[in-house]
Amino acid sequence: GFLEPSDTCVVKVGFLPLEDKQYSAVLGVYLDEDLDAEYLKLNVRGLGMFPKLRFDSPELVLPTVPLGVKAKGVFNVINDGYENLELQTKLPPESQCIPLKFKFPEGRNIGVGRPEVPVEVEFISSKPLSFTAKVDFIDQDGNRFSMRVTGTADNCLLTSFPFV
Repeated sequence: GFLEPSDTCVVKVGFLPLEDKQYSAVLGVYLDEDLDAEYLKLNVRGLGMFPKLRFDSPELVLPTVPLGVKAKGVFNVINDGYENLELQTKLPPESQCIPLKFKFPEGRNIGVGRPEVPVEVEFISSKPLSFTAKVDFIDQDGNRFSMRVTGTADNCLLTSFPFV
């Protein structure tokens, strides 16, 4: 195309990084299809980044409750680079005996249109139990992003005094 003096135009540049690193390049700008005379050197920079999930806190500590009483807590999963992802959760084998339930009140989908999703965690036990479990959130490529959840169910008067 052609530009008159003092005219402006927007030039869109695509960027598809292959690695998680910083990129930079110098691009030549030419006028009138004269590829022998470079009119301008344009410095461009970009940051390649693999998508990931983040959390609004490093750990969720559920309140200590008496046996048979439900403990409940909420944290948010934050999208950092996914266009669209359905959240999947998994407890490691050593933690699968812990009676944790996960609820997604706003759905499991996270992405450009929904950058943050709340997750409700419930825990109830009929036996005395104290735990810290690592909950994995897994993307479609099998990448895991972990959140620690800690809880206690006990019948000791000292720990469950607020319920008396």
